[in-house]
Amino acid sequence: MLFRRPTEILATRDIDKVEACLRGAEERTREGLYAAGFVAYEASGAFDPALRTHALNDFPLIWLGIYSDYELITLARRVEDSTVLDSWRTSVTPEEYHGAFARIKEHISRGNTYAATAPCLLRRPVEIISGS
Repeated sequence: MLFRRPTEILATRDIDKVEACLRGAEERTREGLYAAGFVAYEASGAFDPALRTHALNDFPLIWLGIYSDYELITLARRVEDSTVLDSWRTSVTPEEYHGAFARIKEHISRGNTYAATAPCLLRRPVEIISGS
């Protein structure tokens, strides 16, 4: 499904307004519209105050577009060539990732947190929508 040209955007950087954005999206979908977007991990504090995260600065905690319709698309066919993995590039070195993972384990073992993520950015040029 490909959504274009939202008729409305529900978004906020304010943790206290995240639930209102979700409620707004629920109302629009009950009216027959479609909602598509994201809720950032850092918005988790809106649902459980015990969950603390780092501020996102200019990035929204939630961004939902409201759409009146969508387009069905055909995804590019699956690539069976295993060399396709060779072109992926990560934003951290293996040493940096393992160091971060060790620090997370240490924080969990000390009871500082009960859950954490260690994301890294992966990039690779790829065709996601077929030309046909």
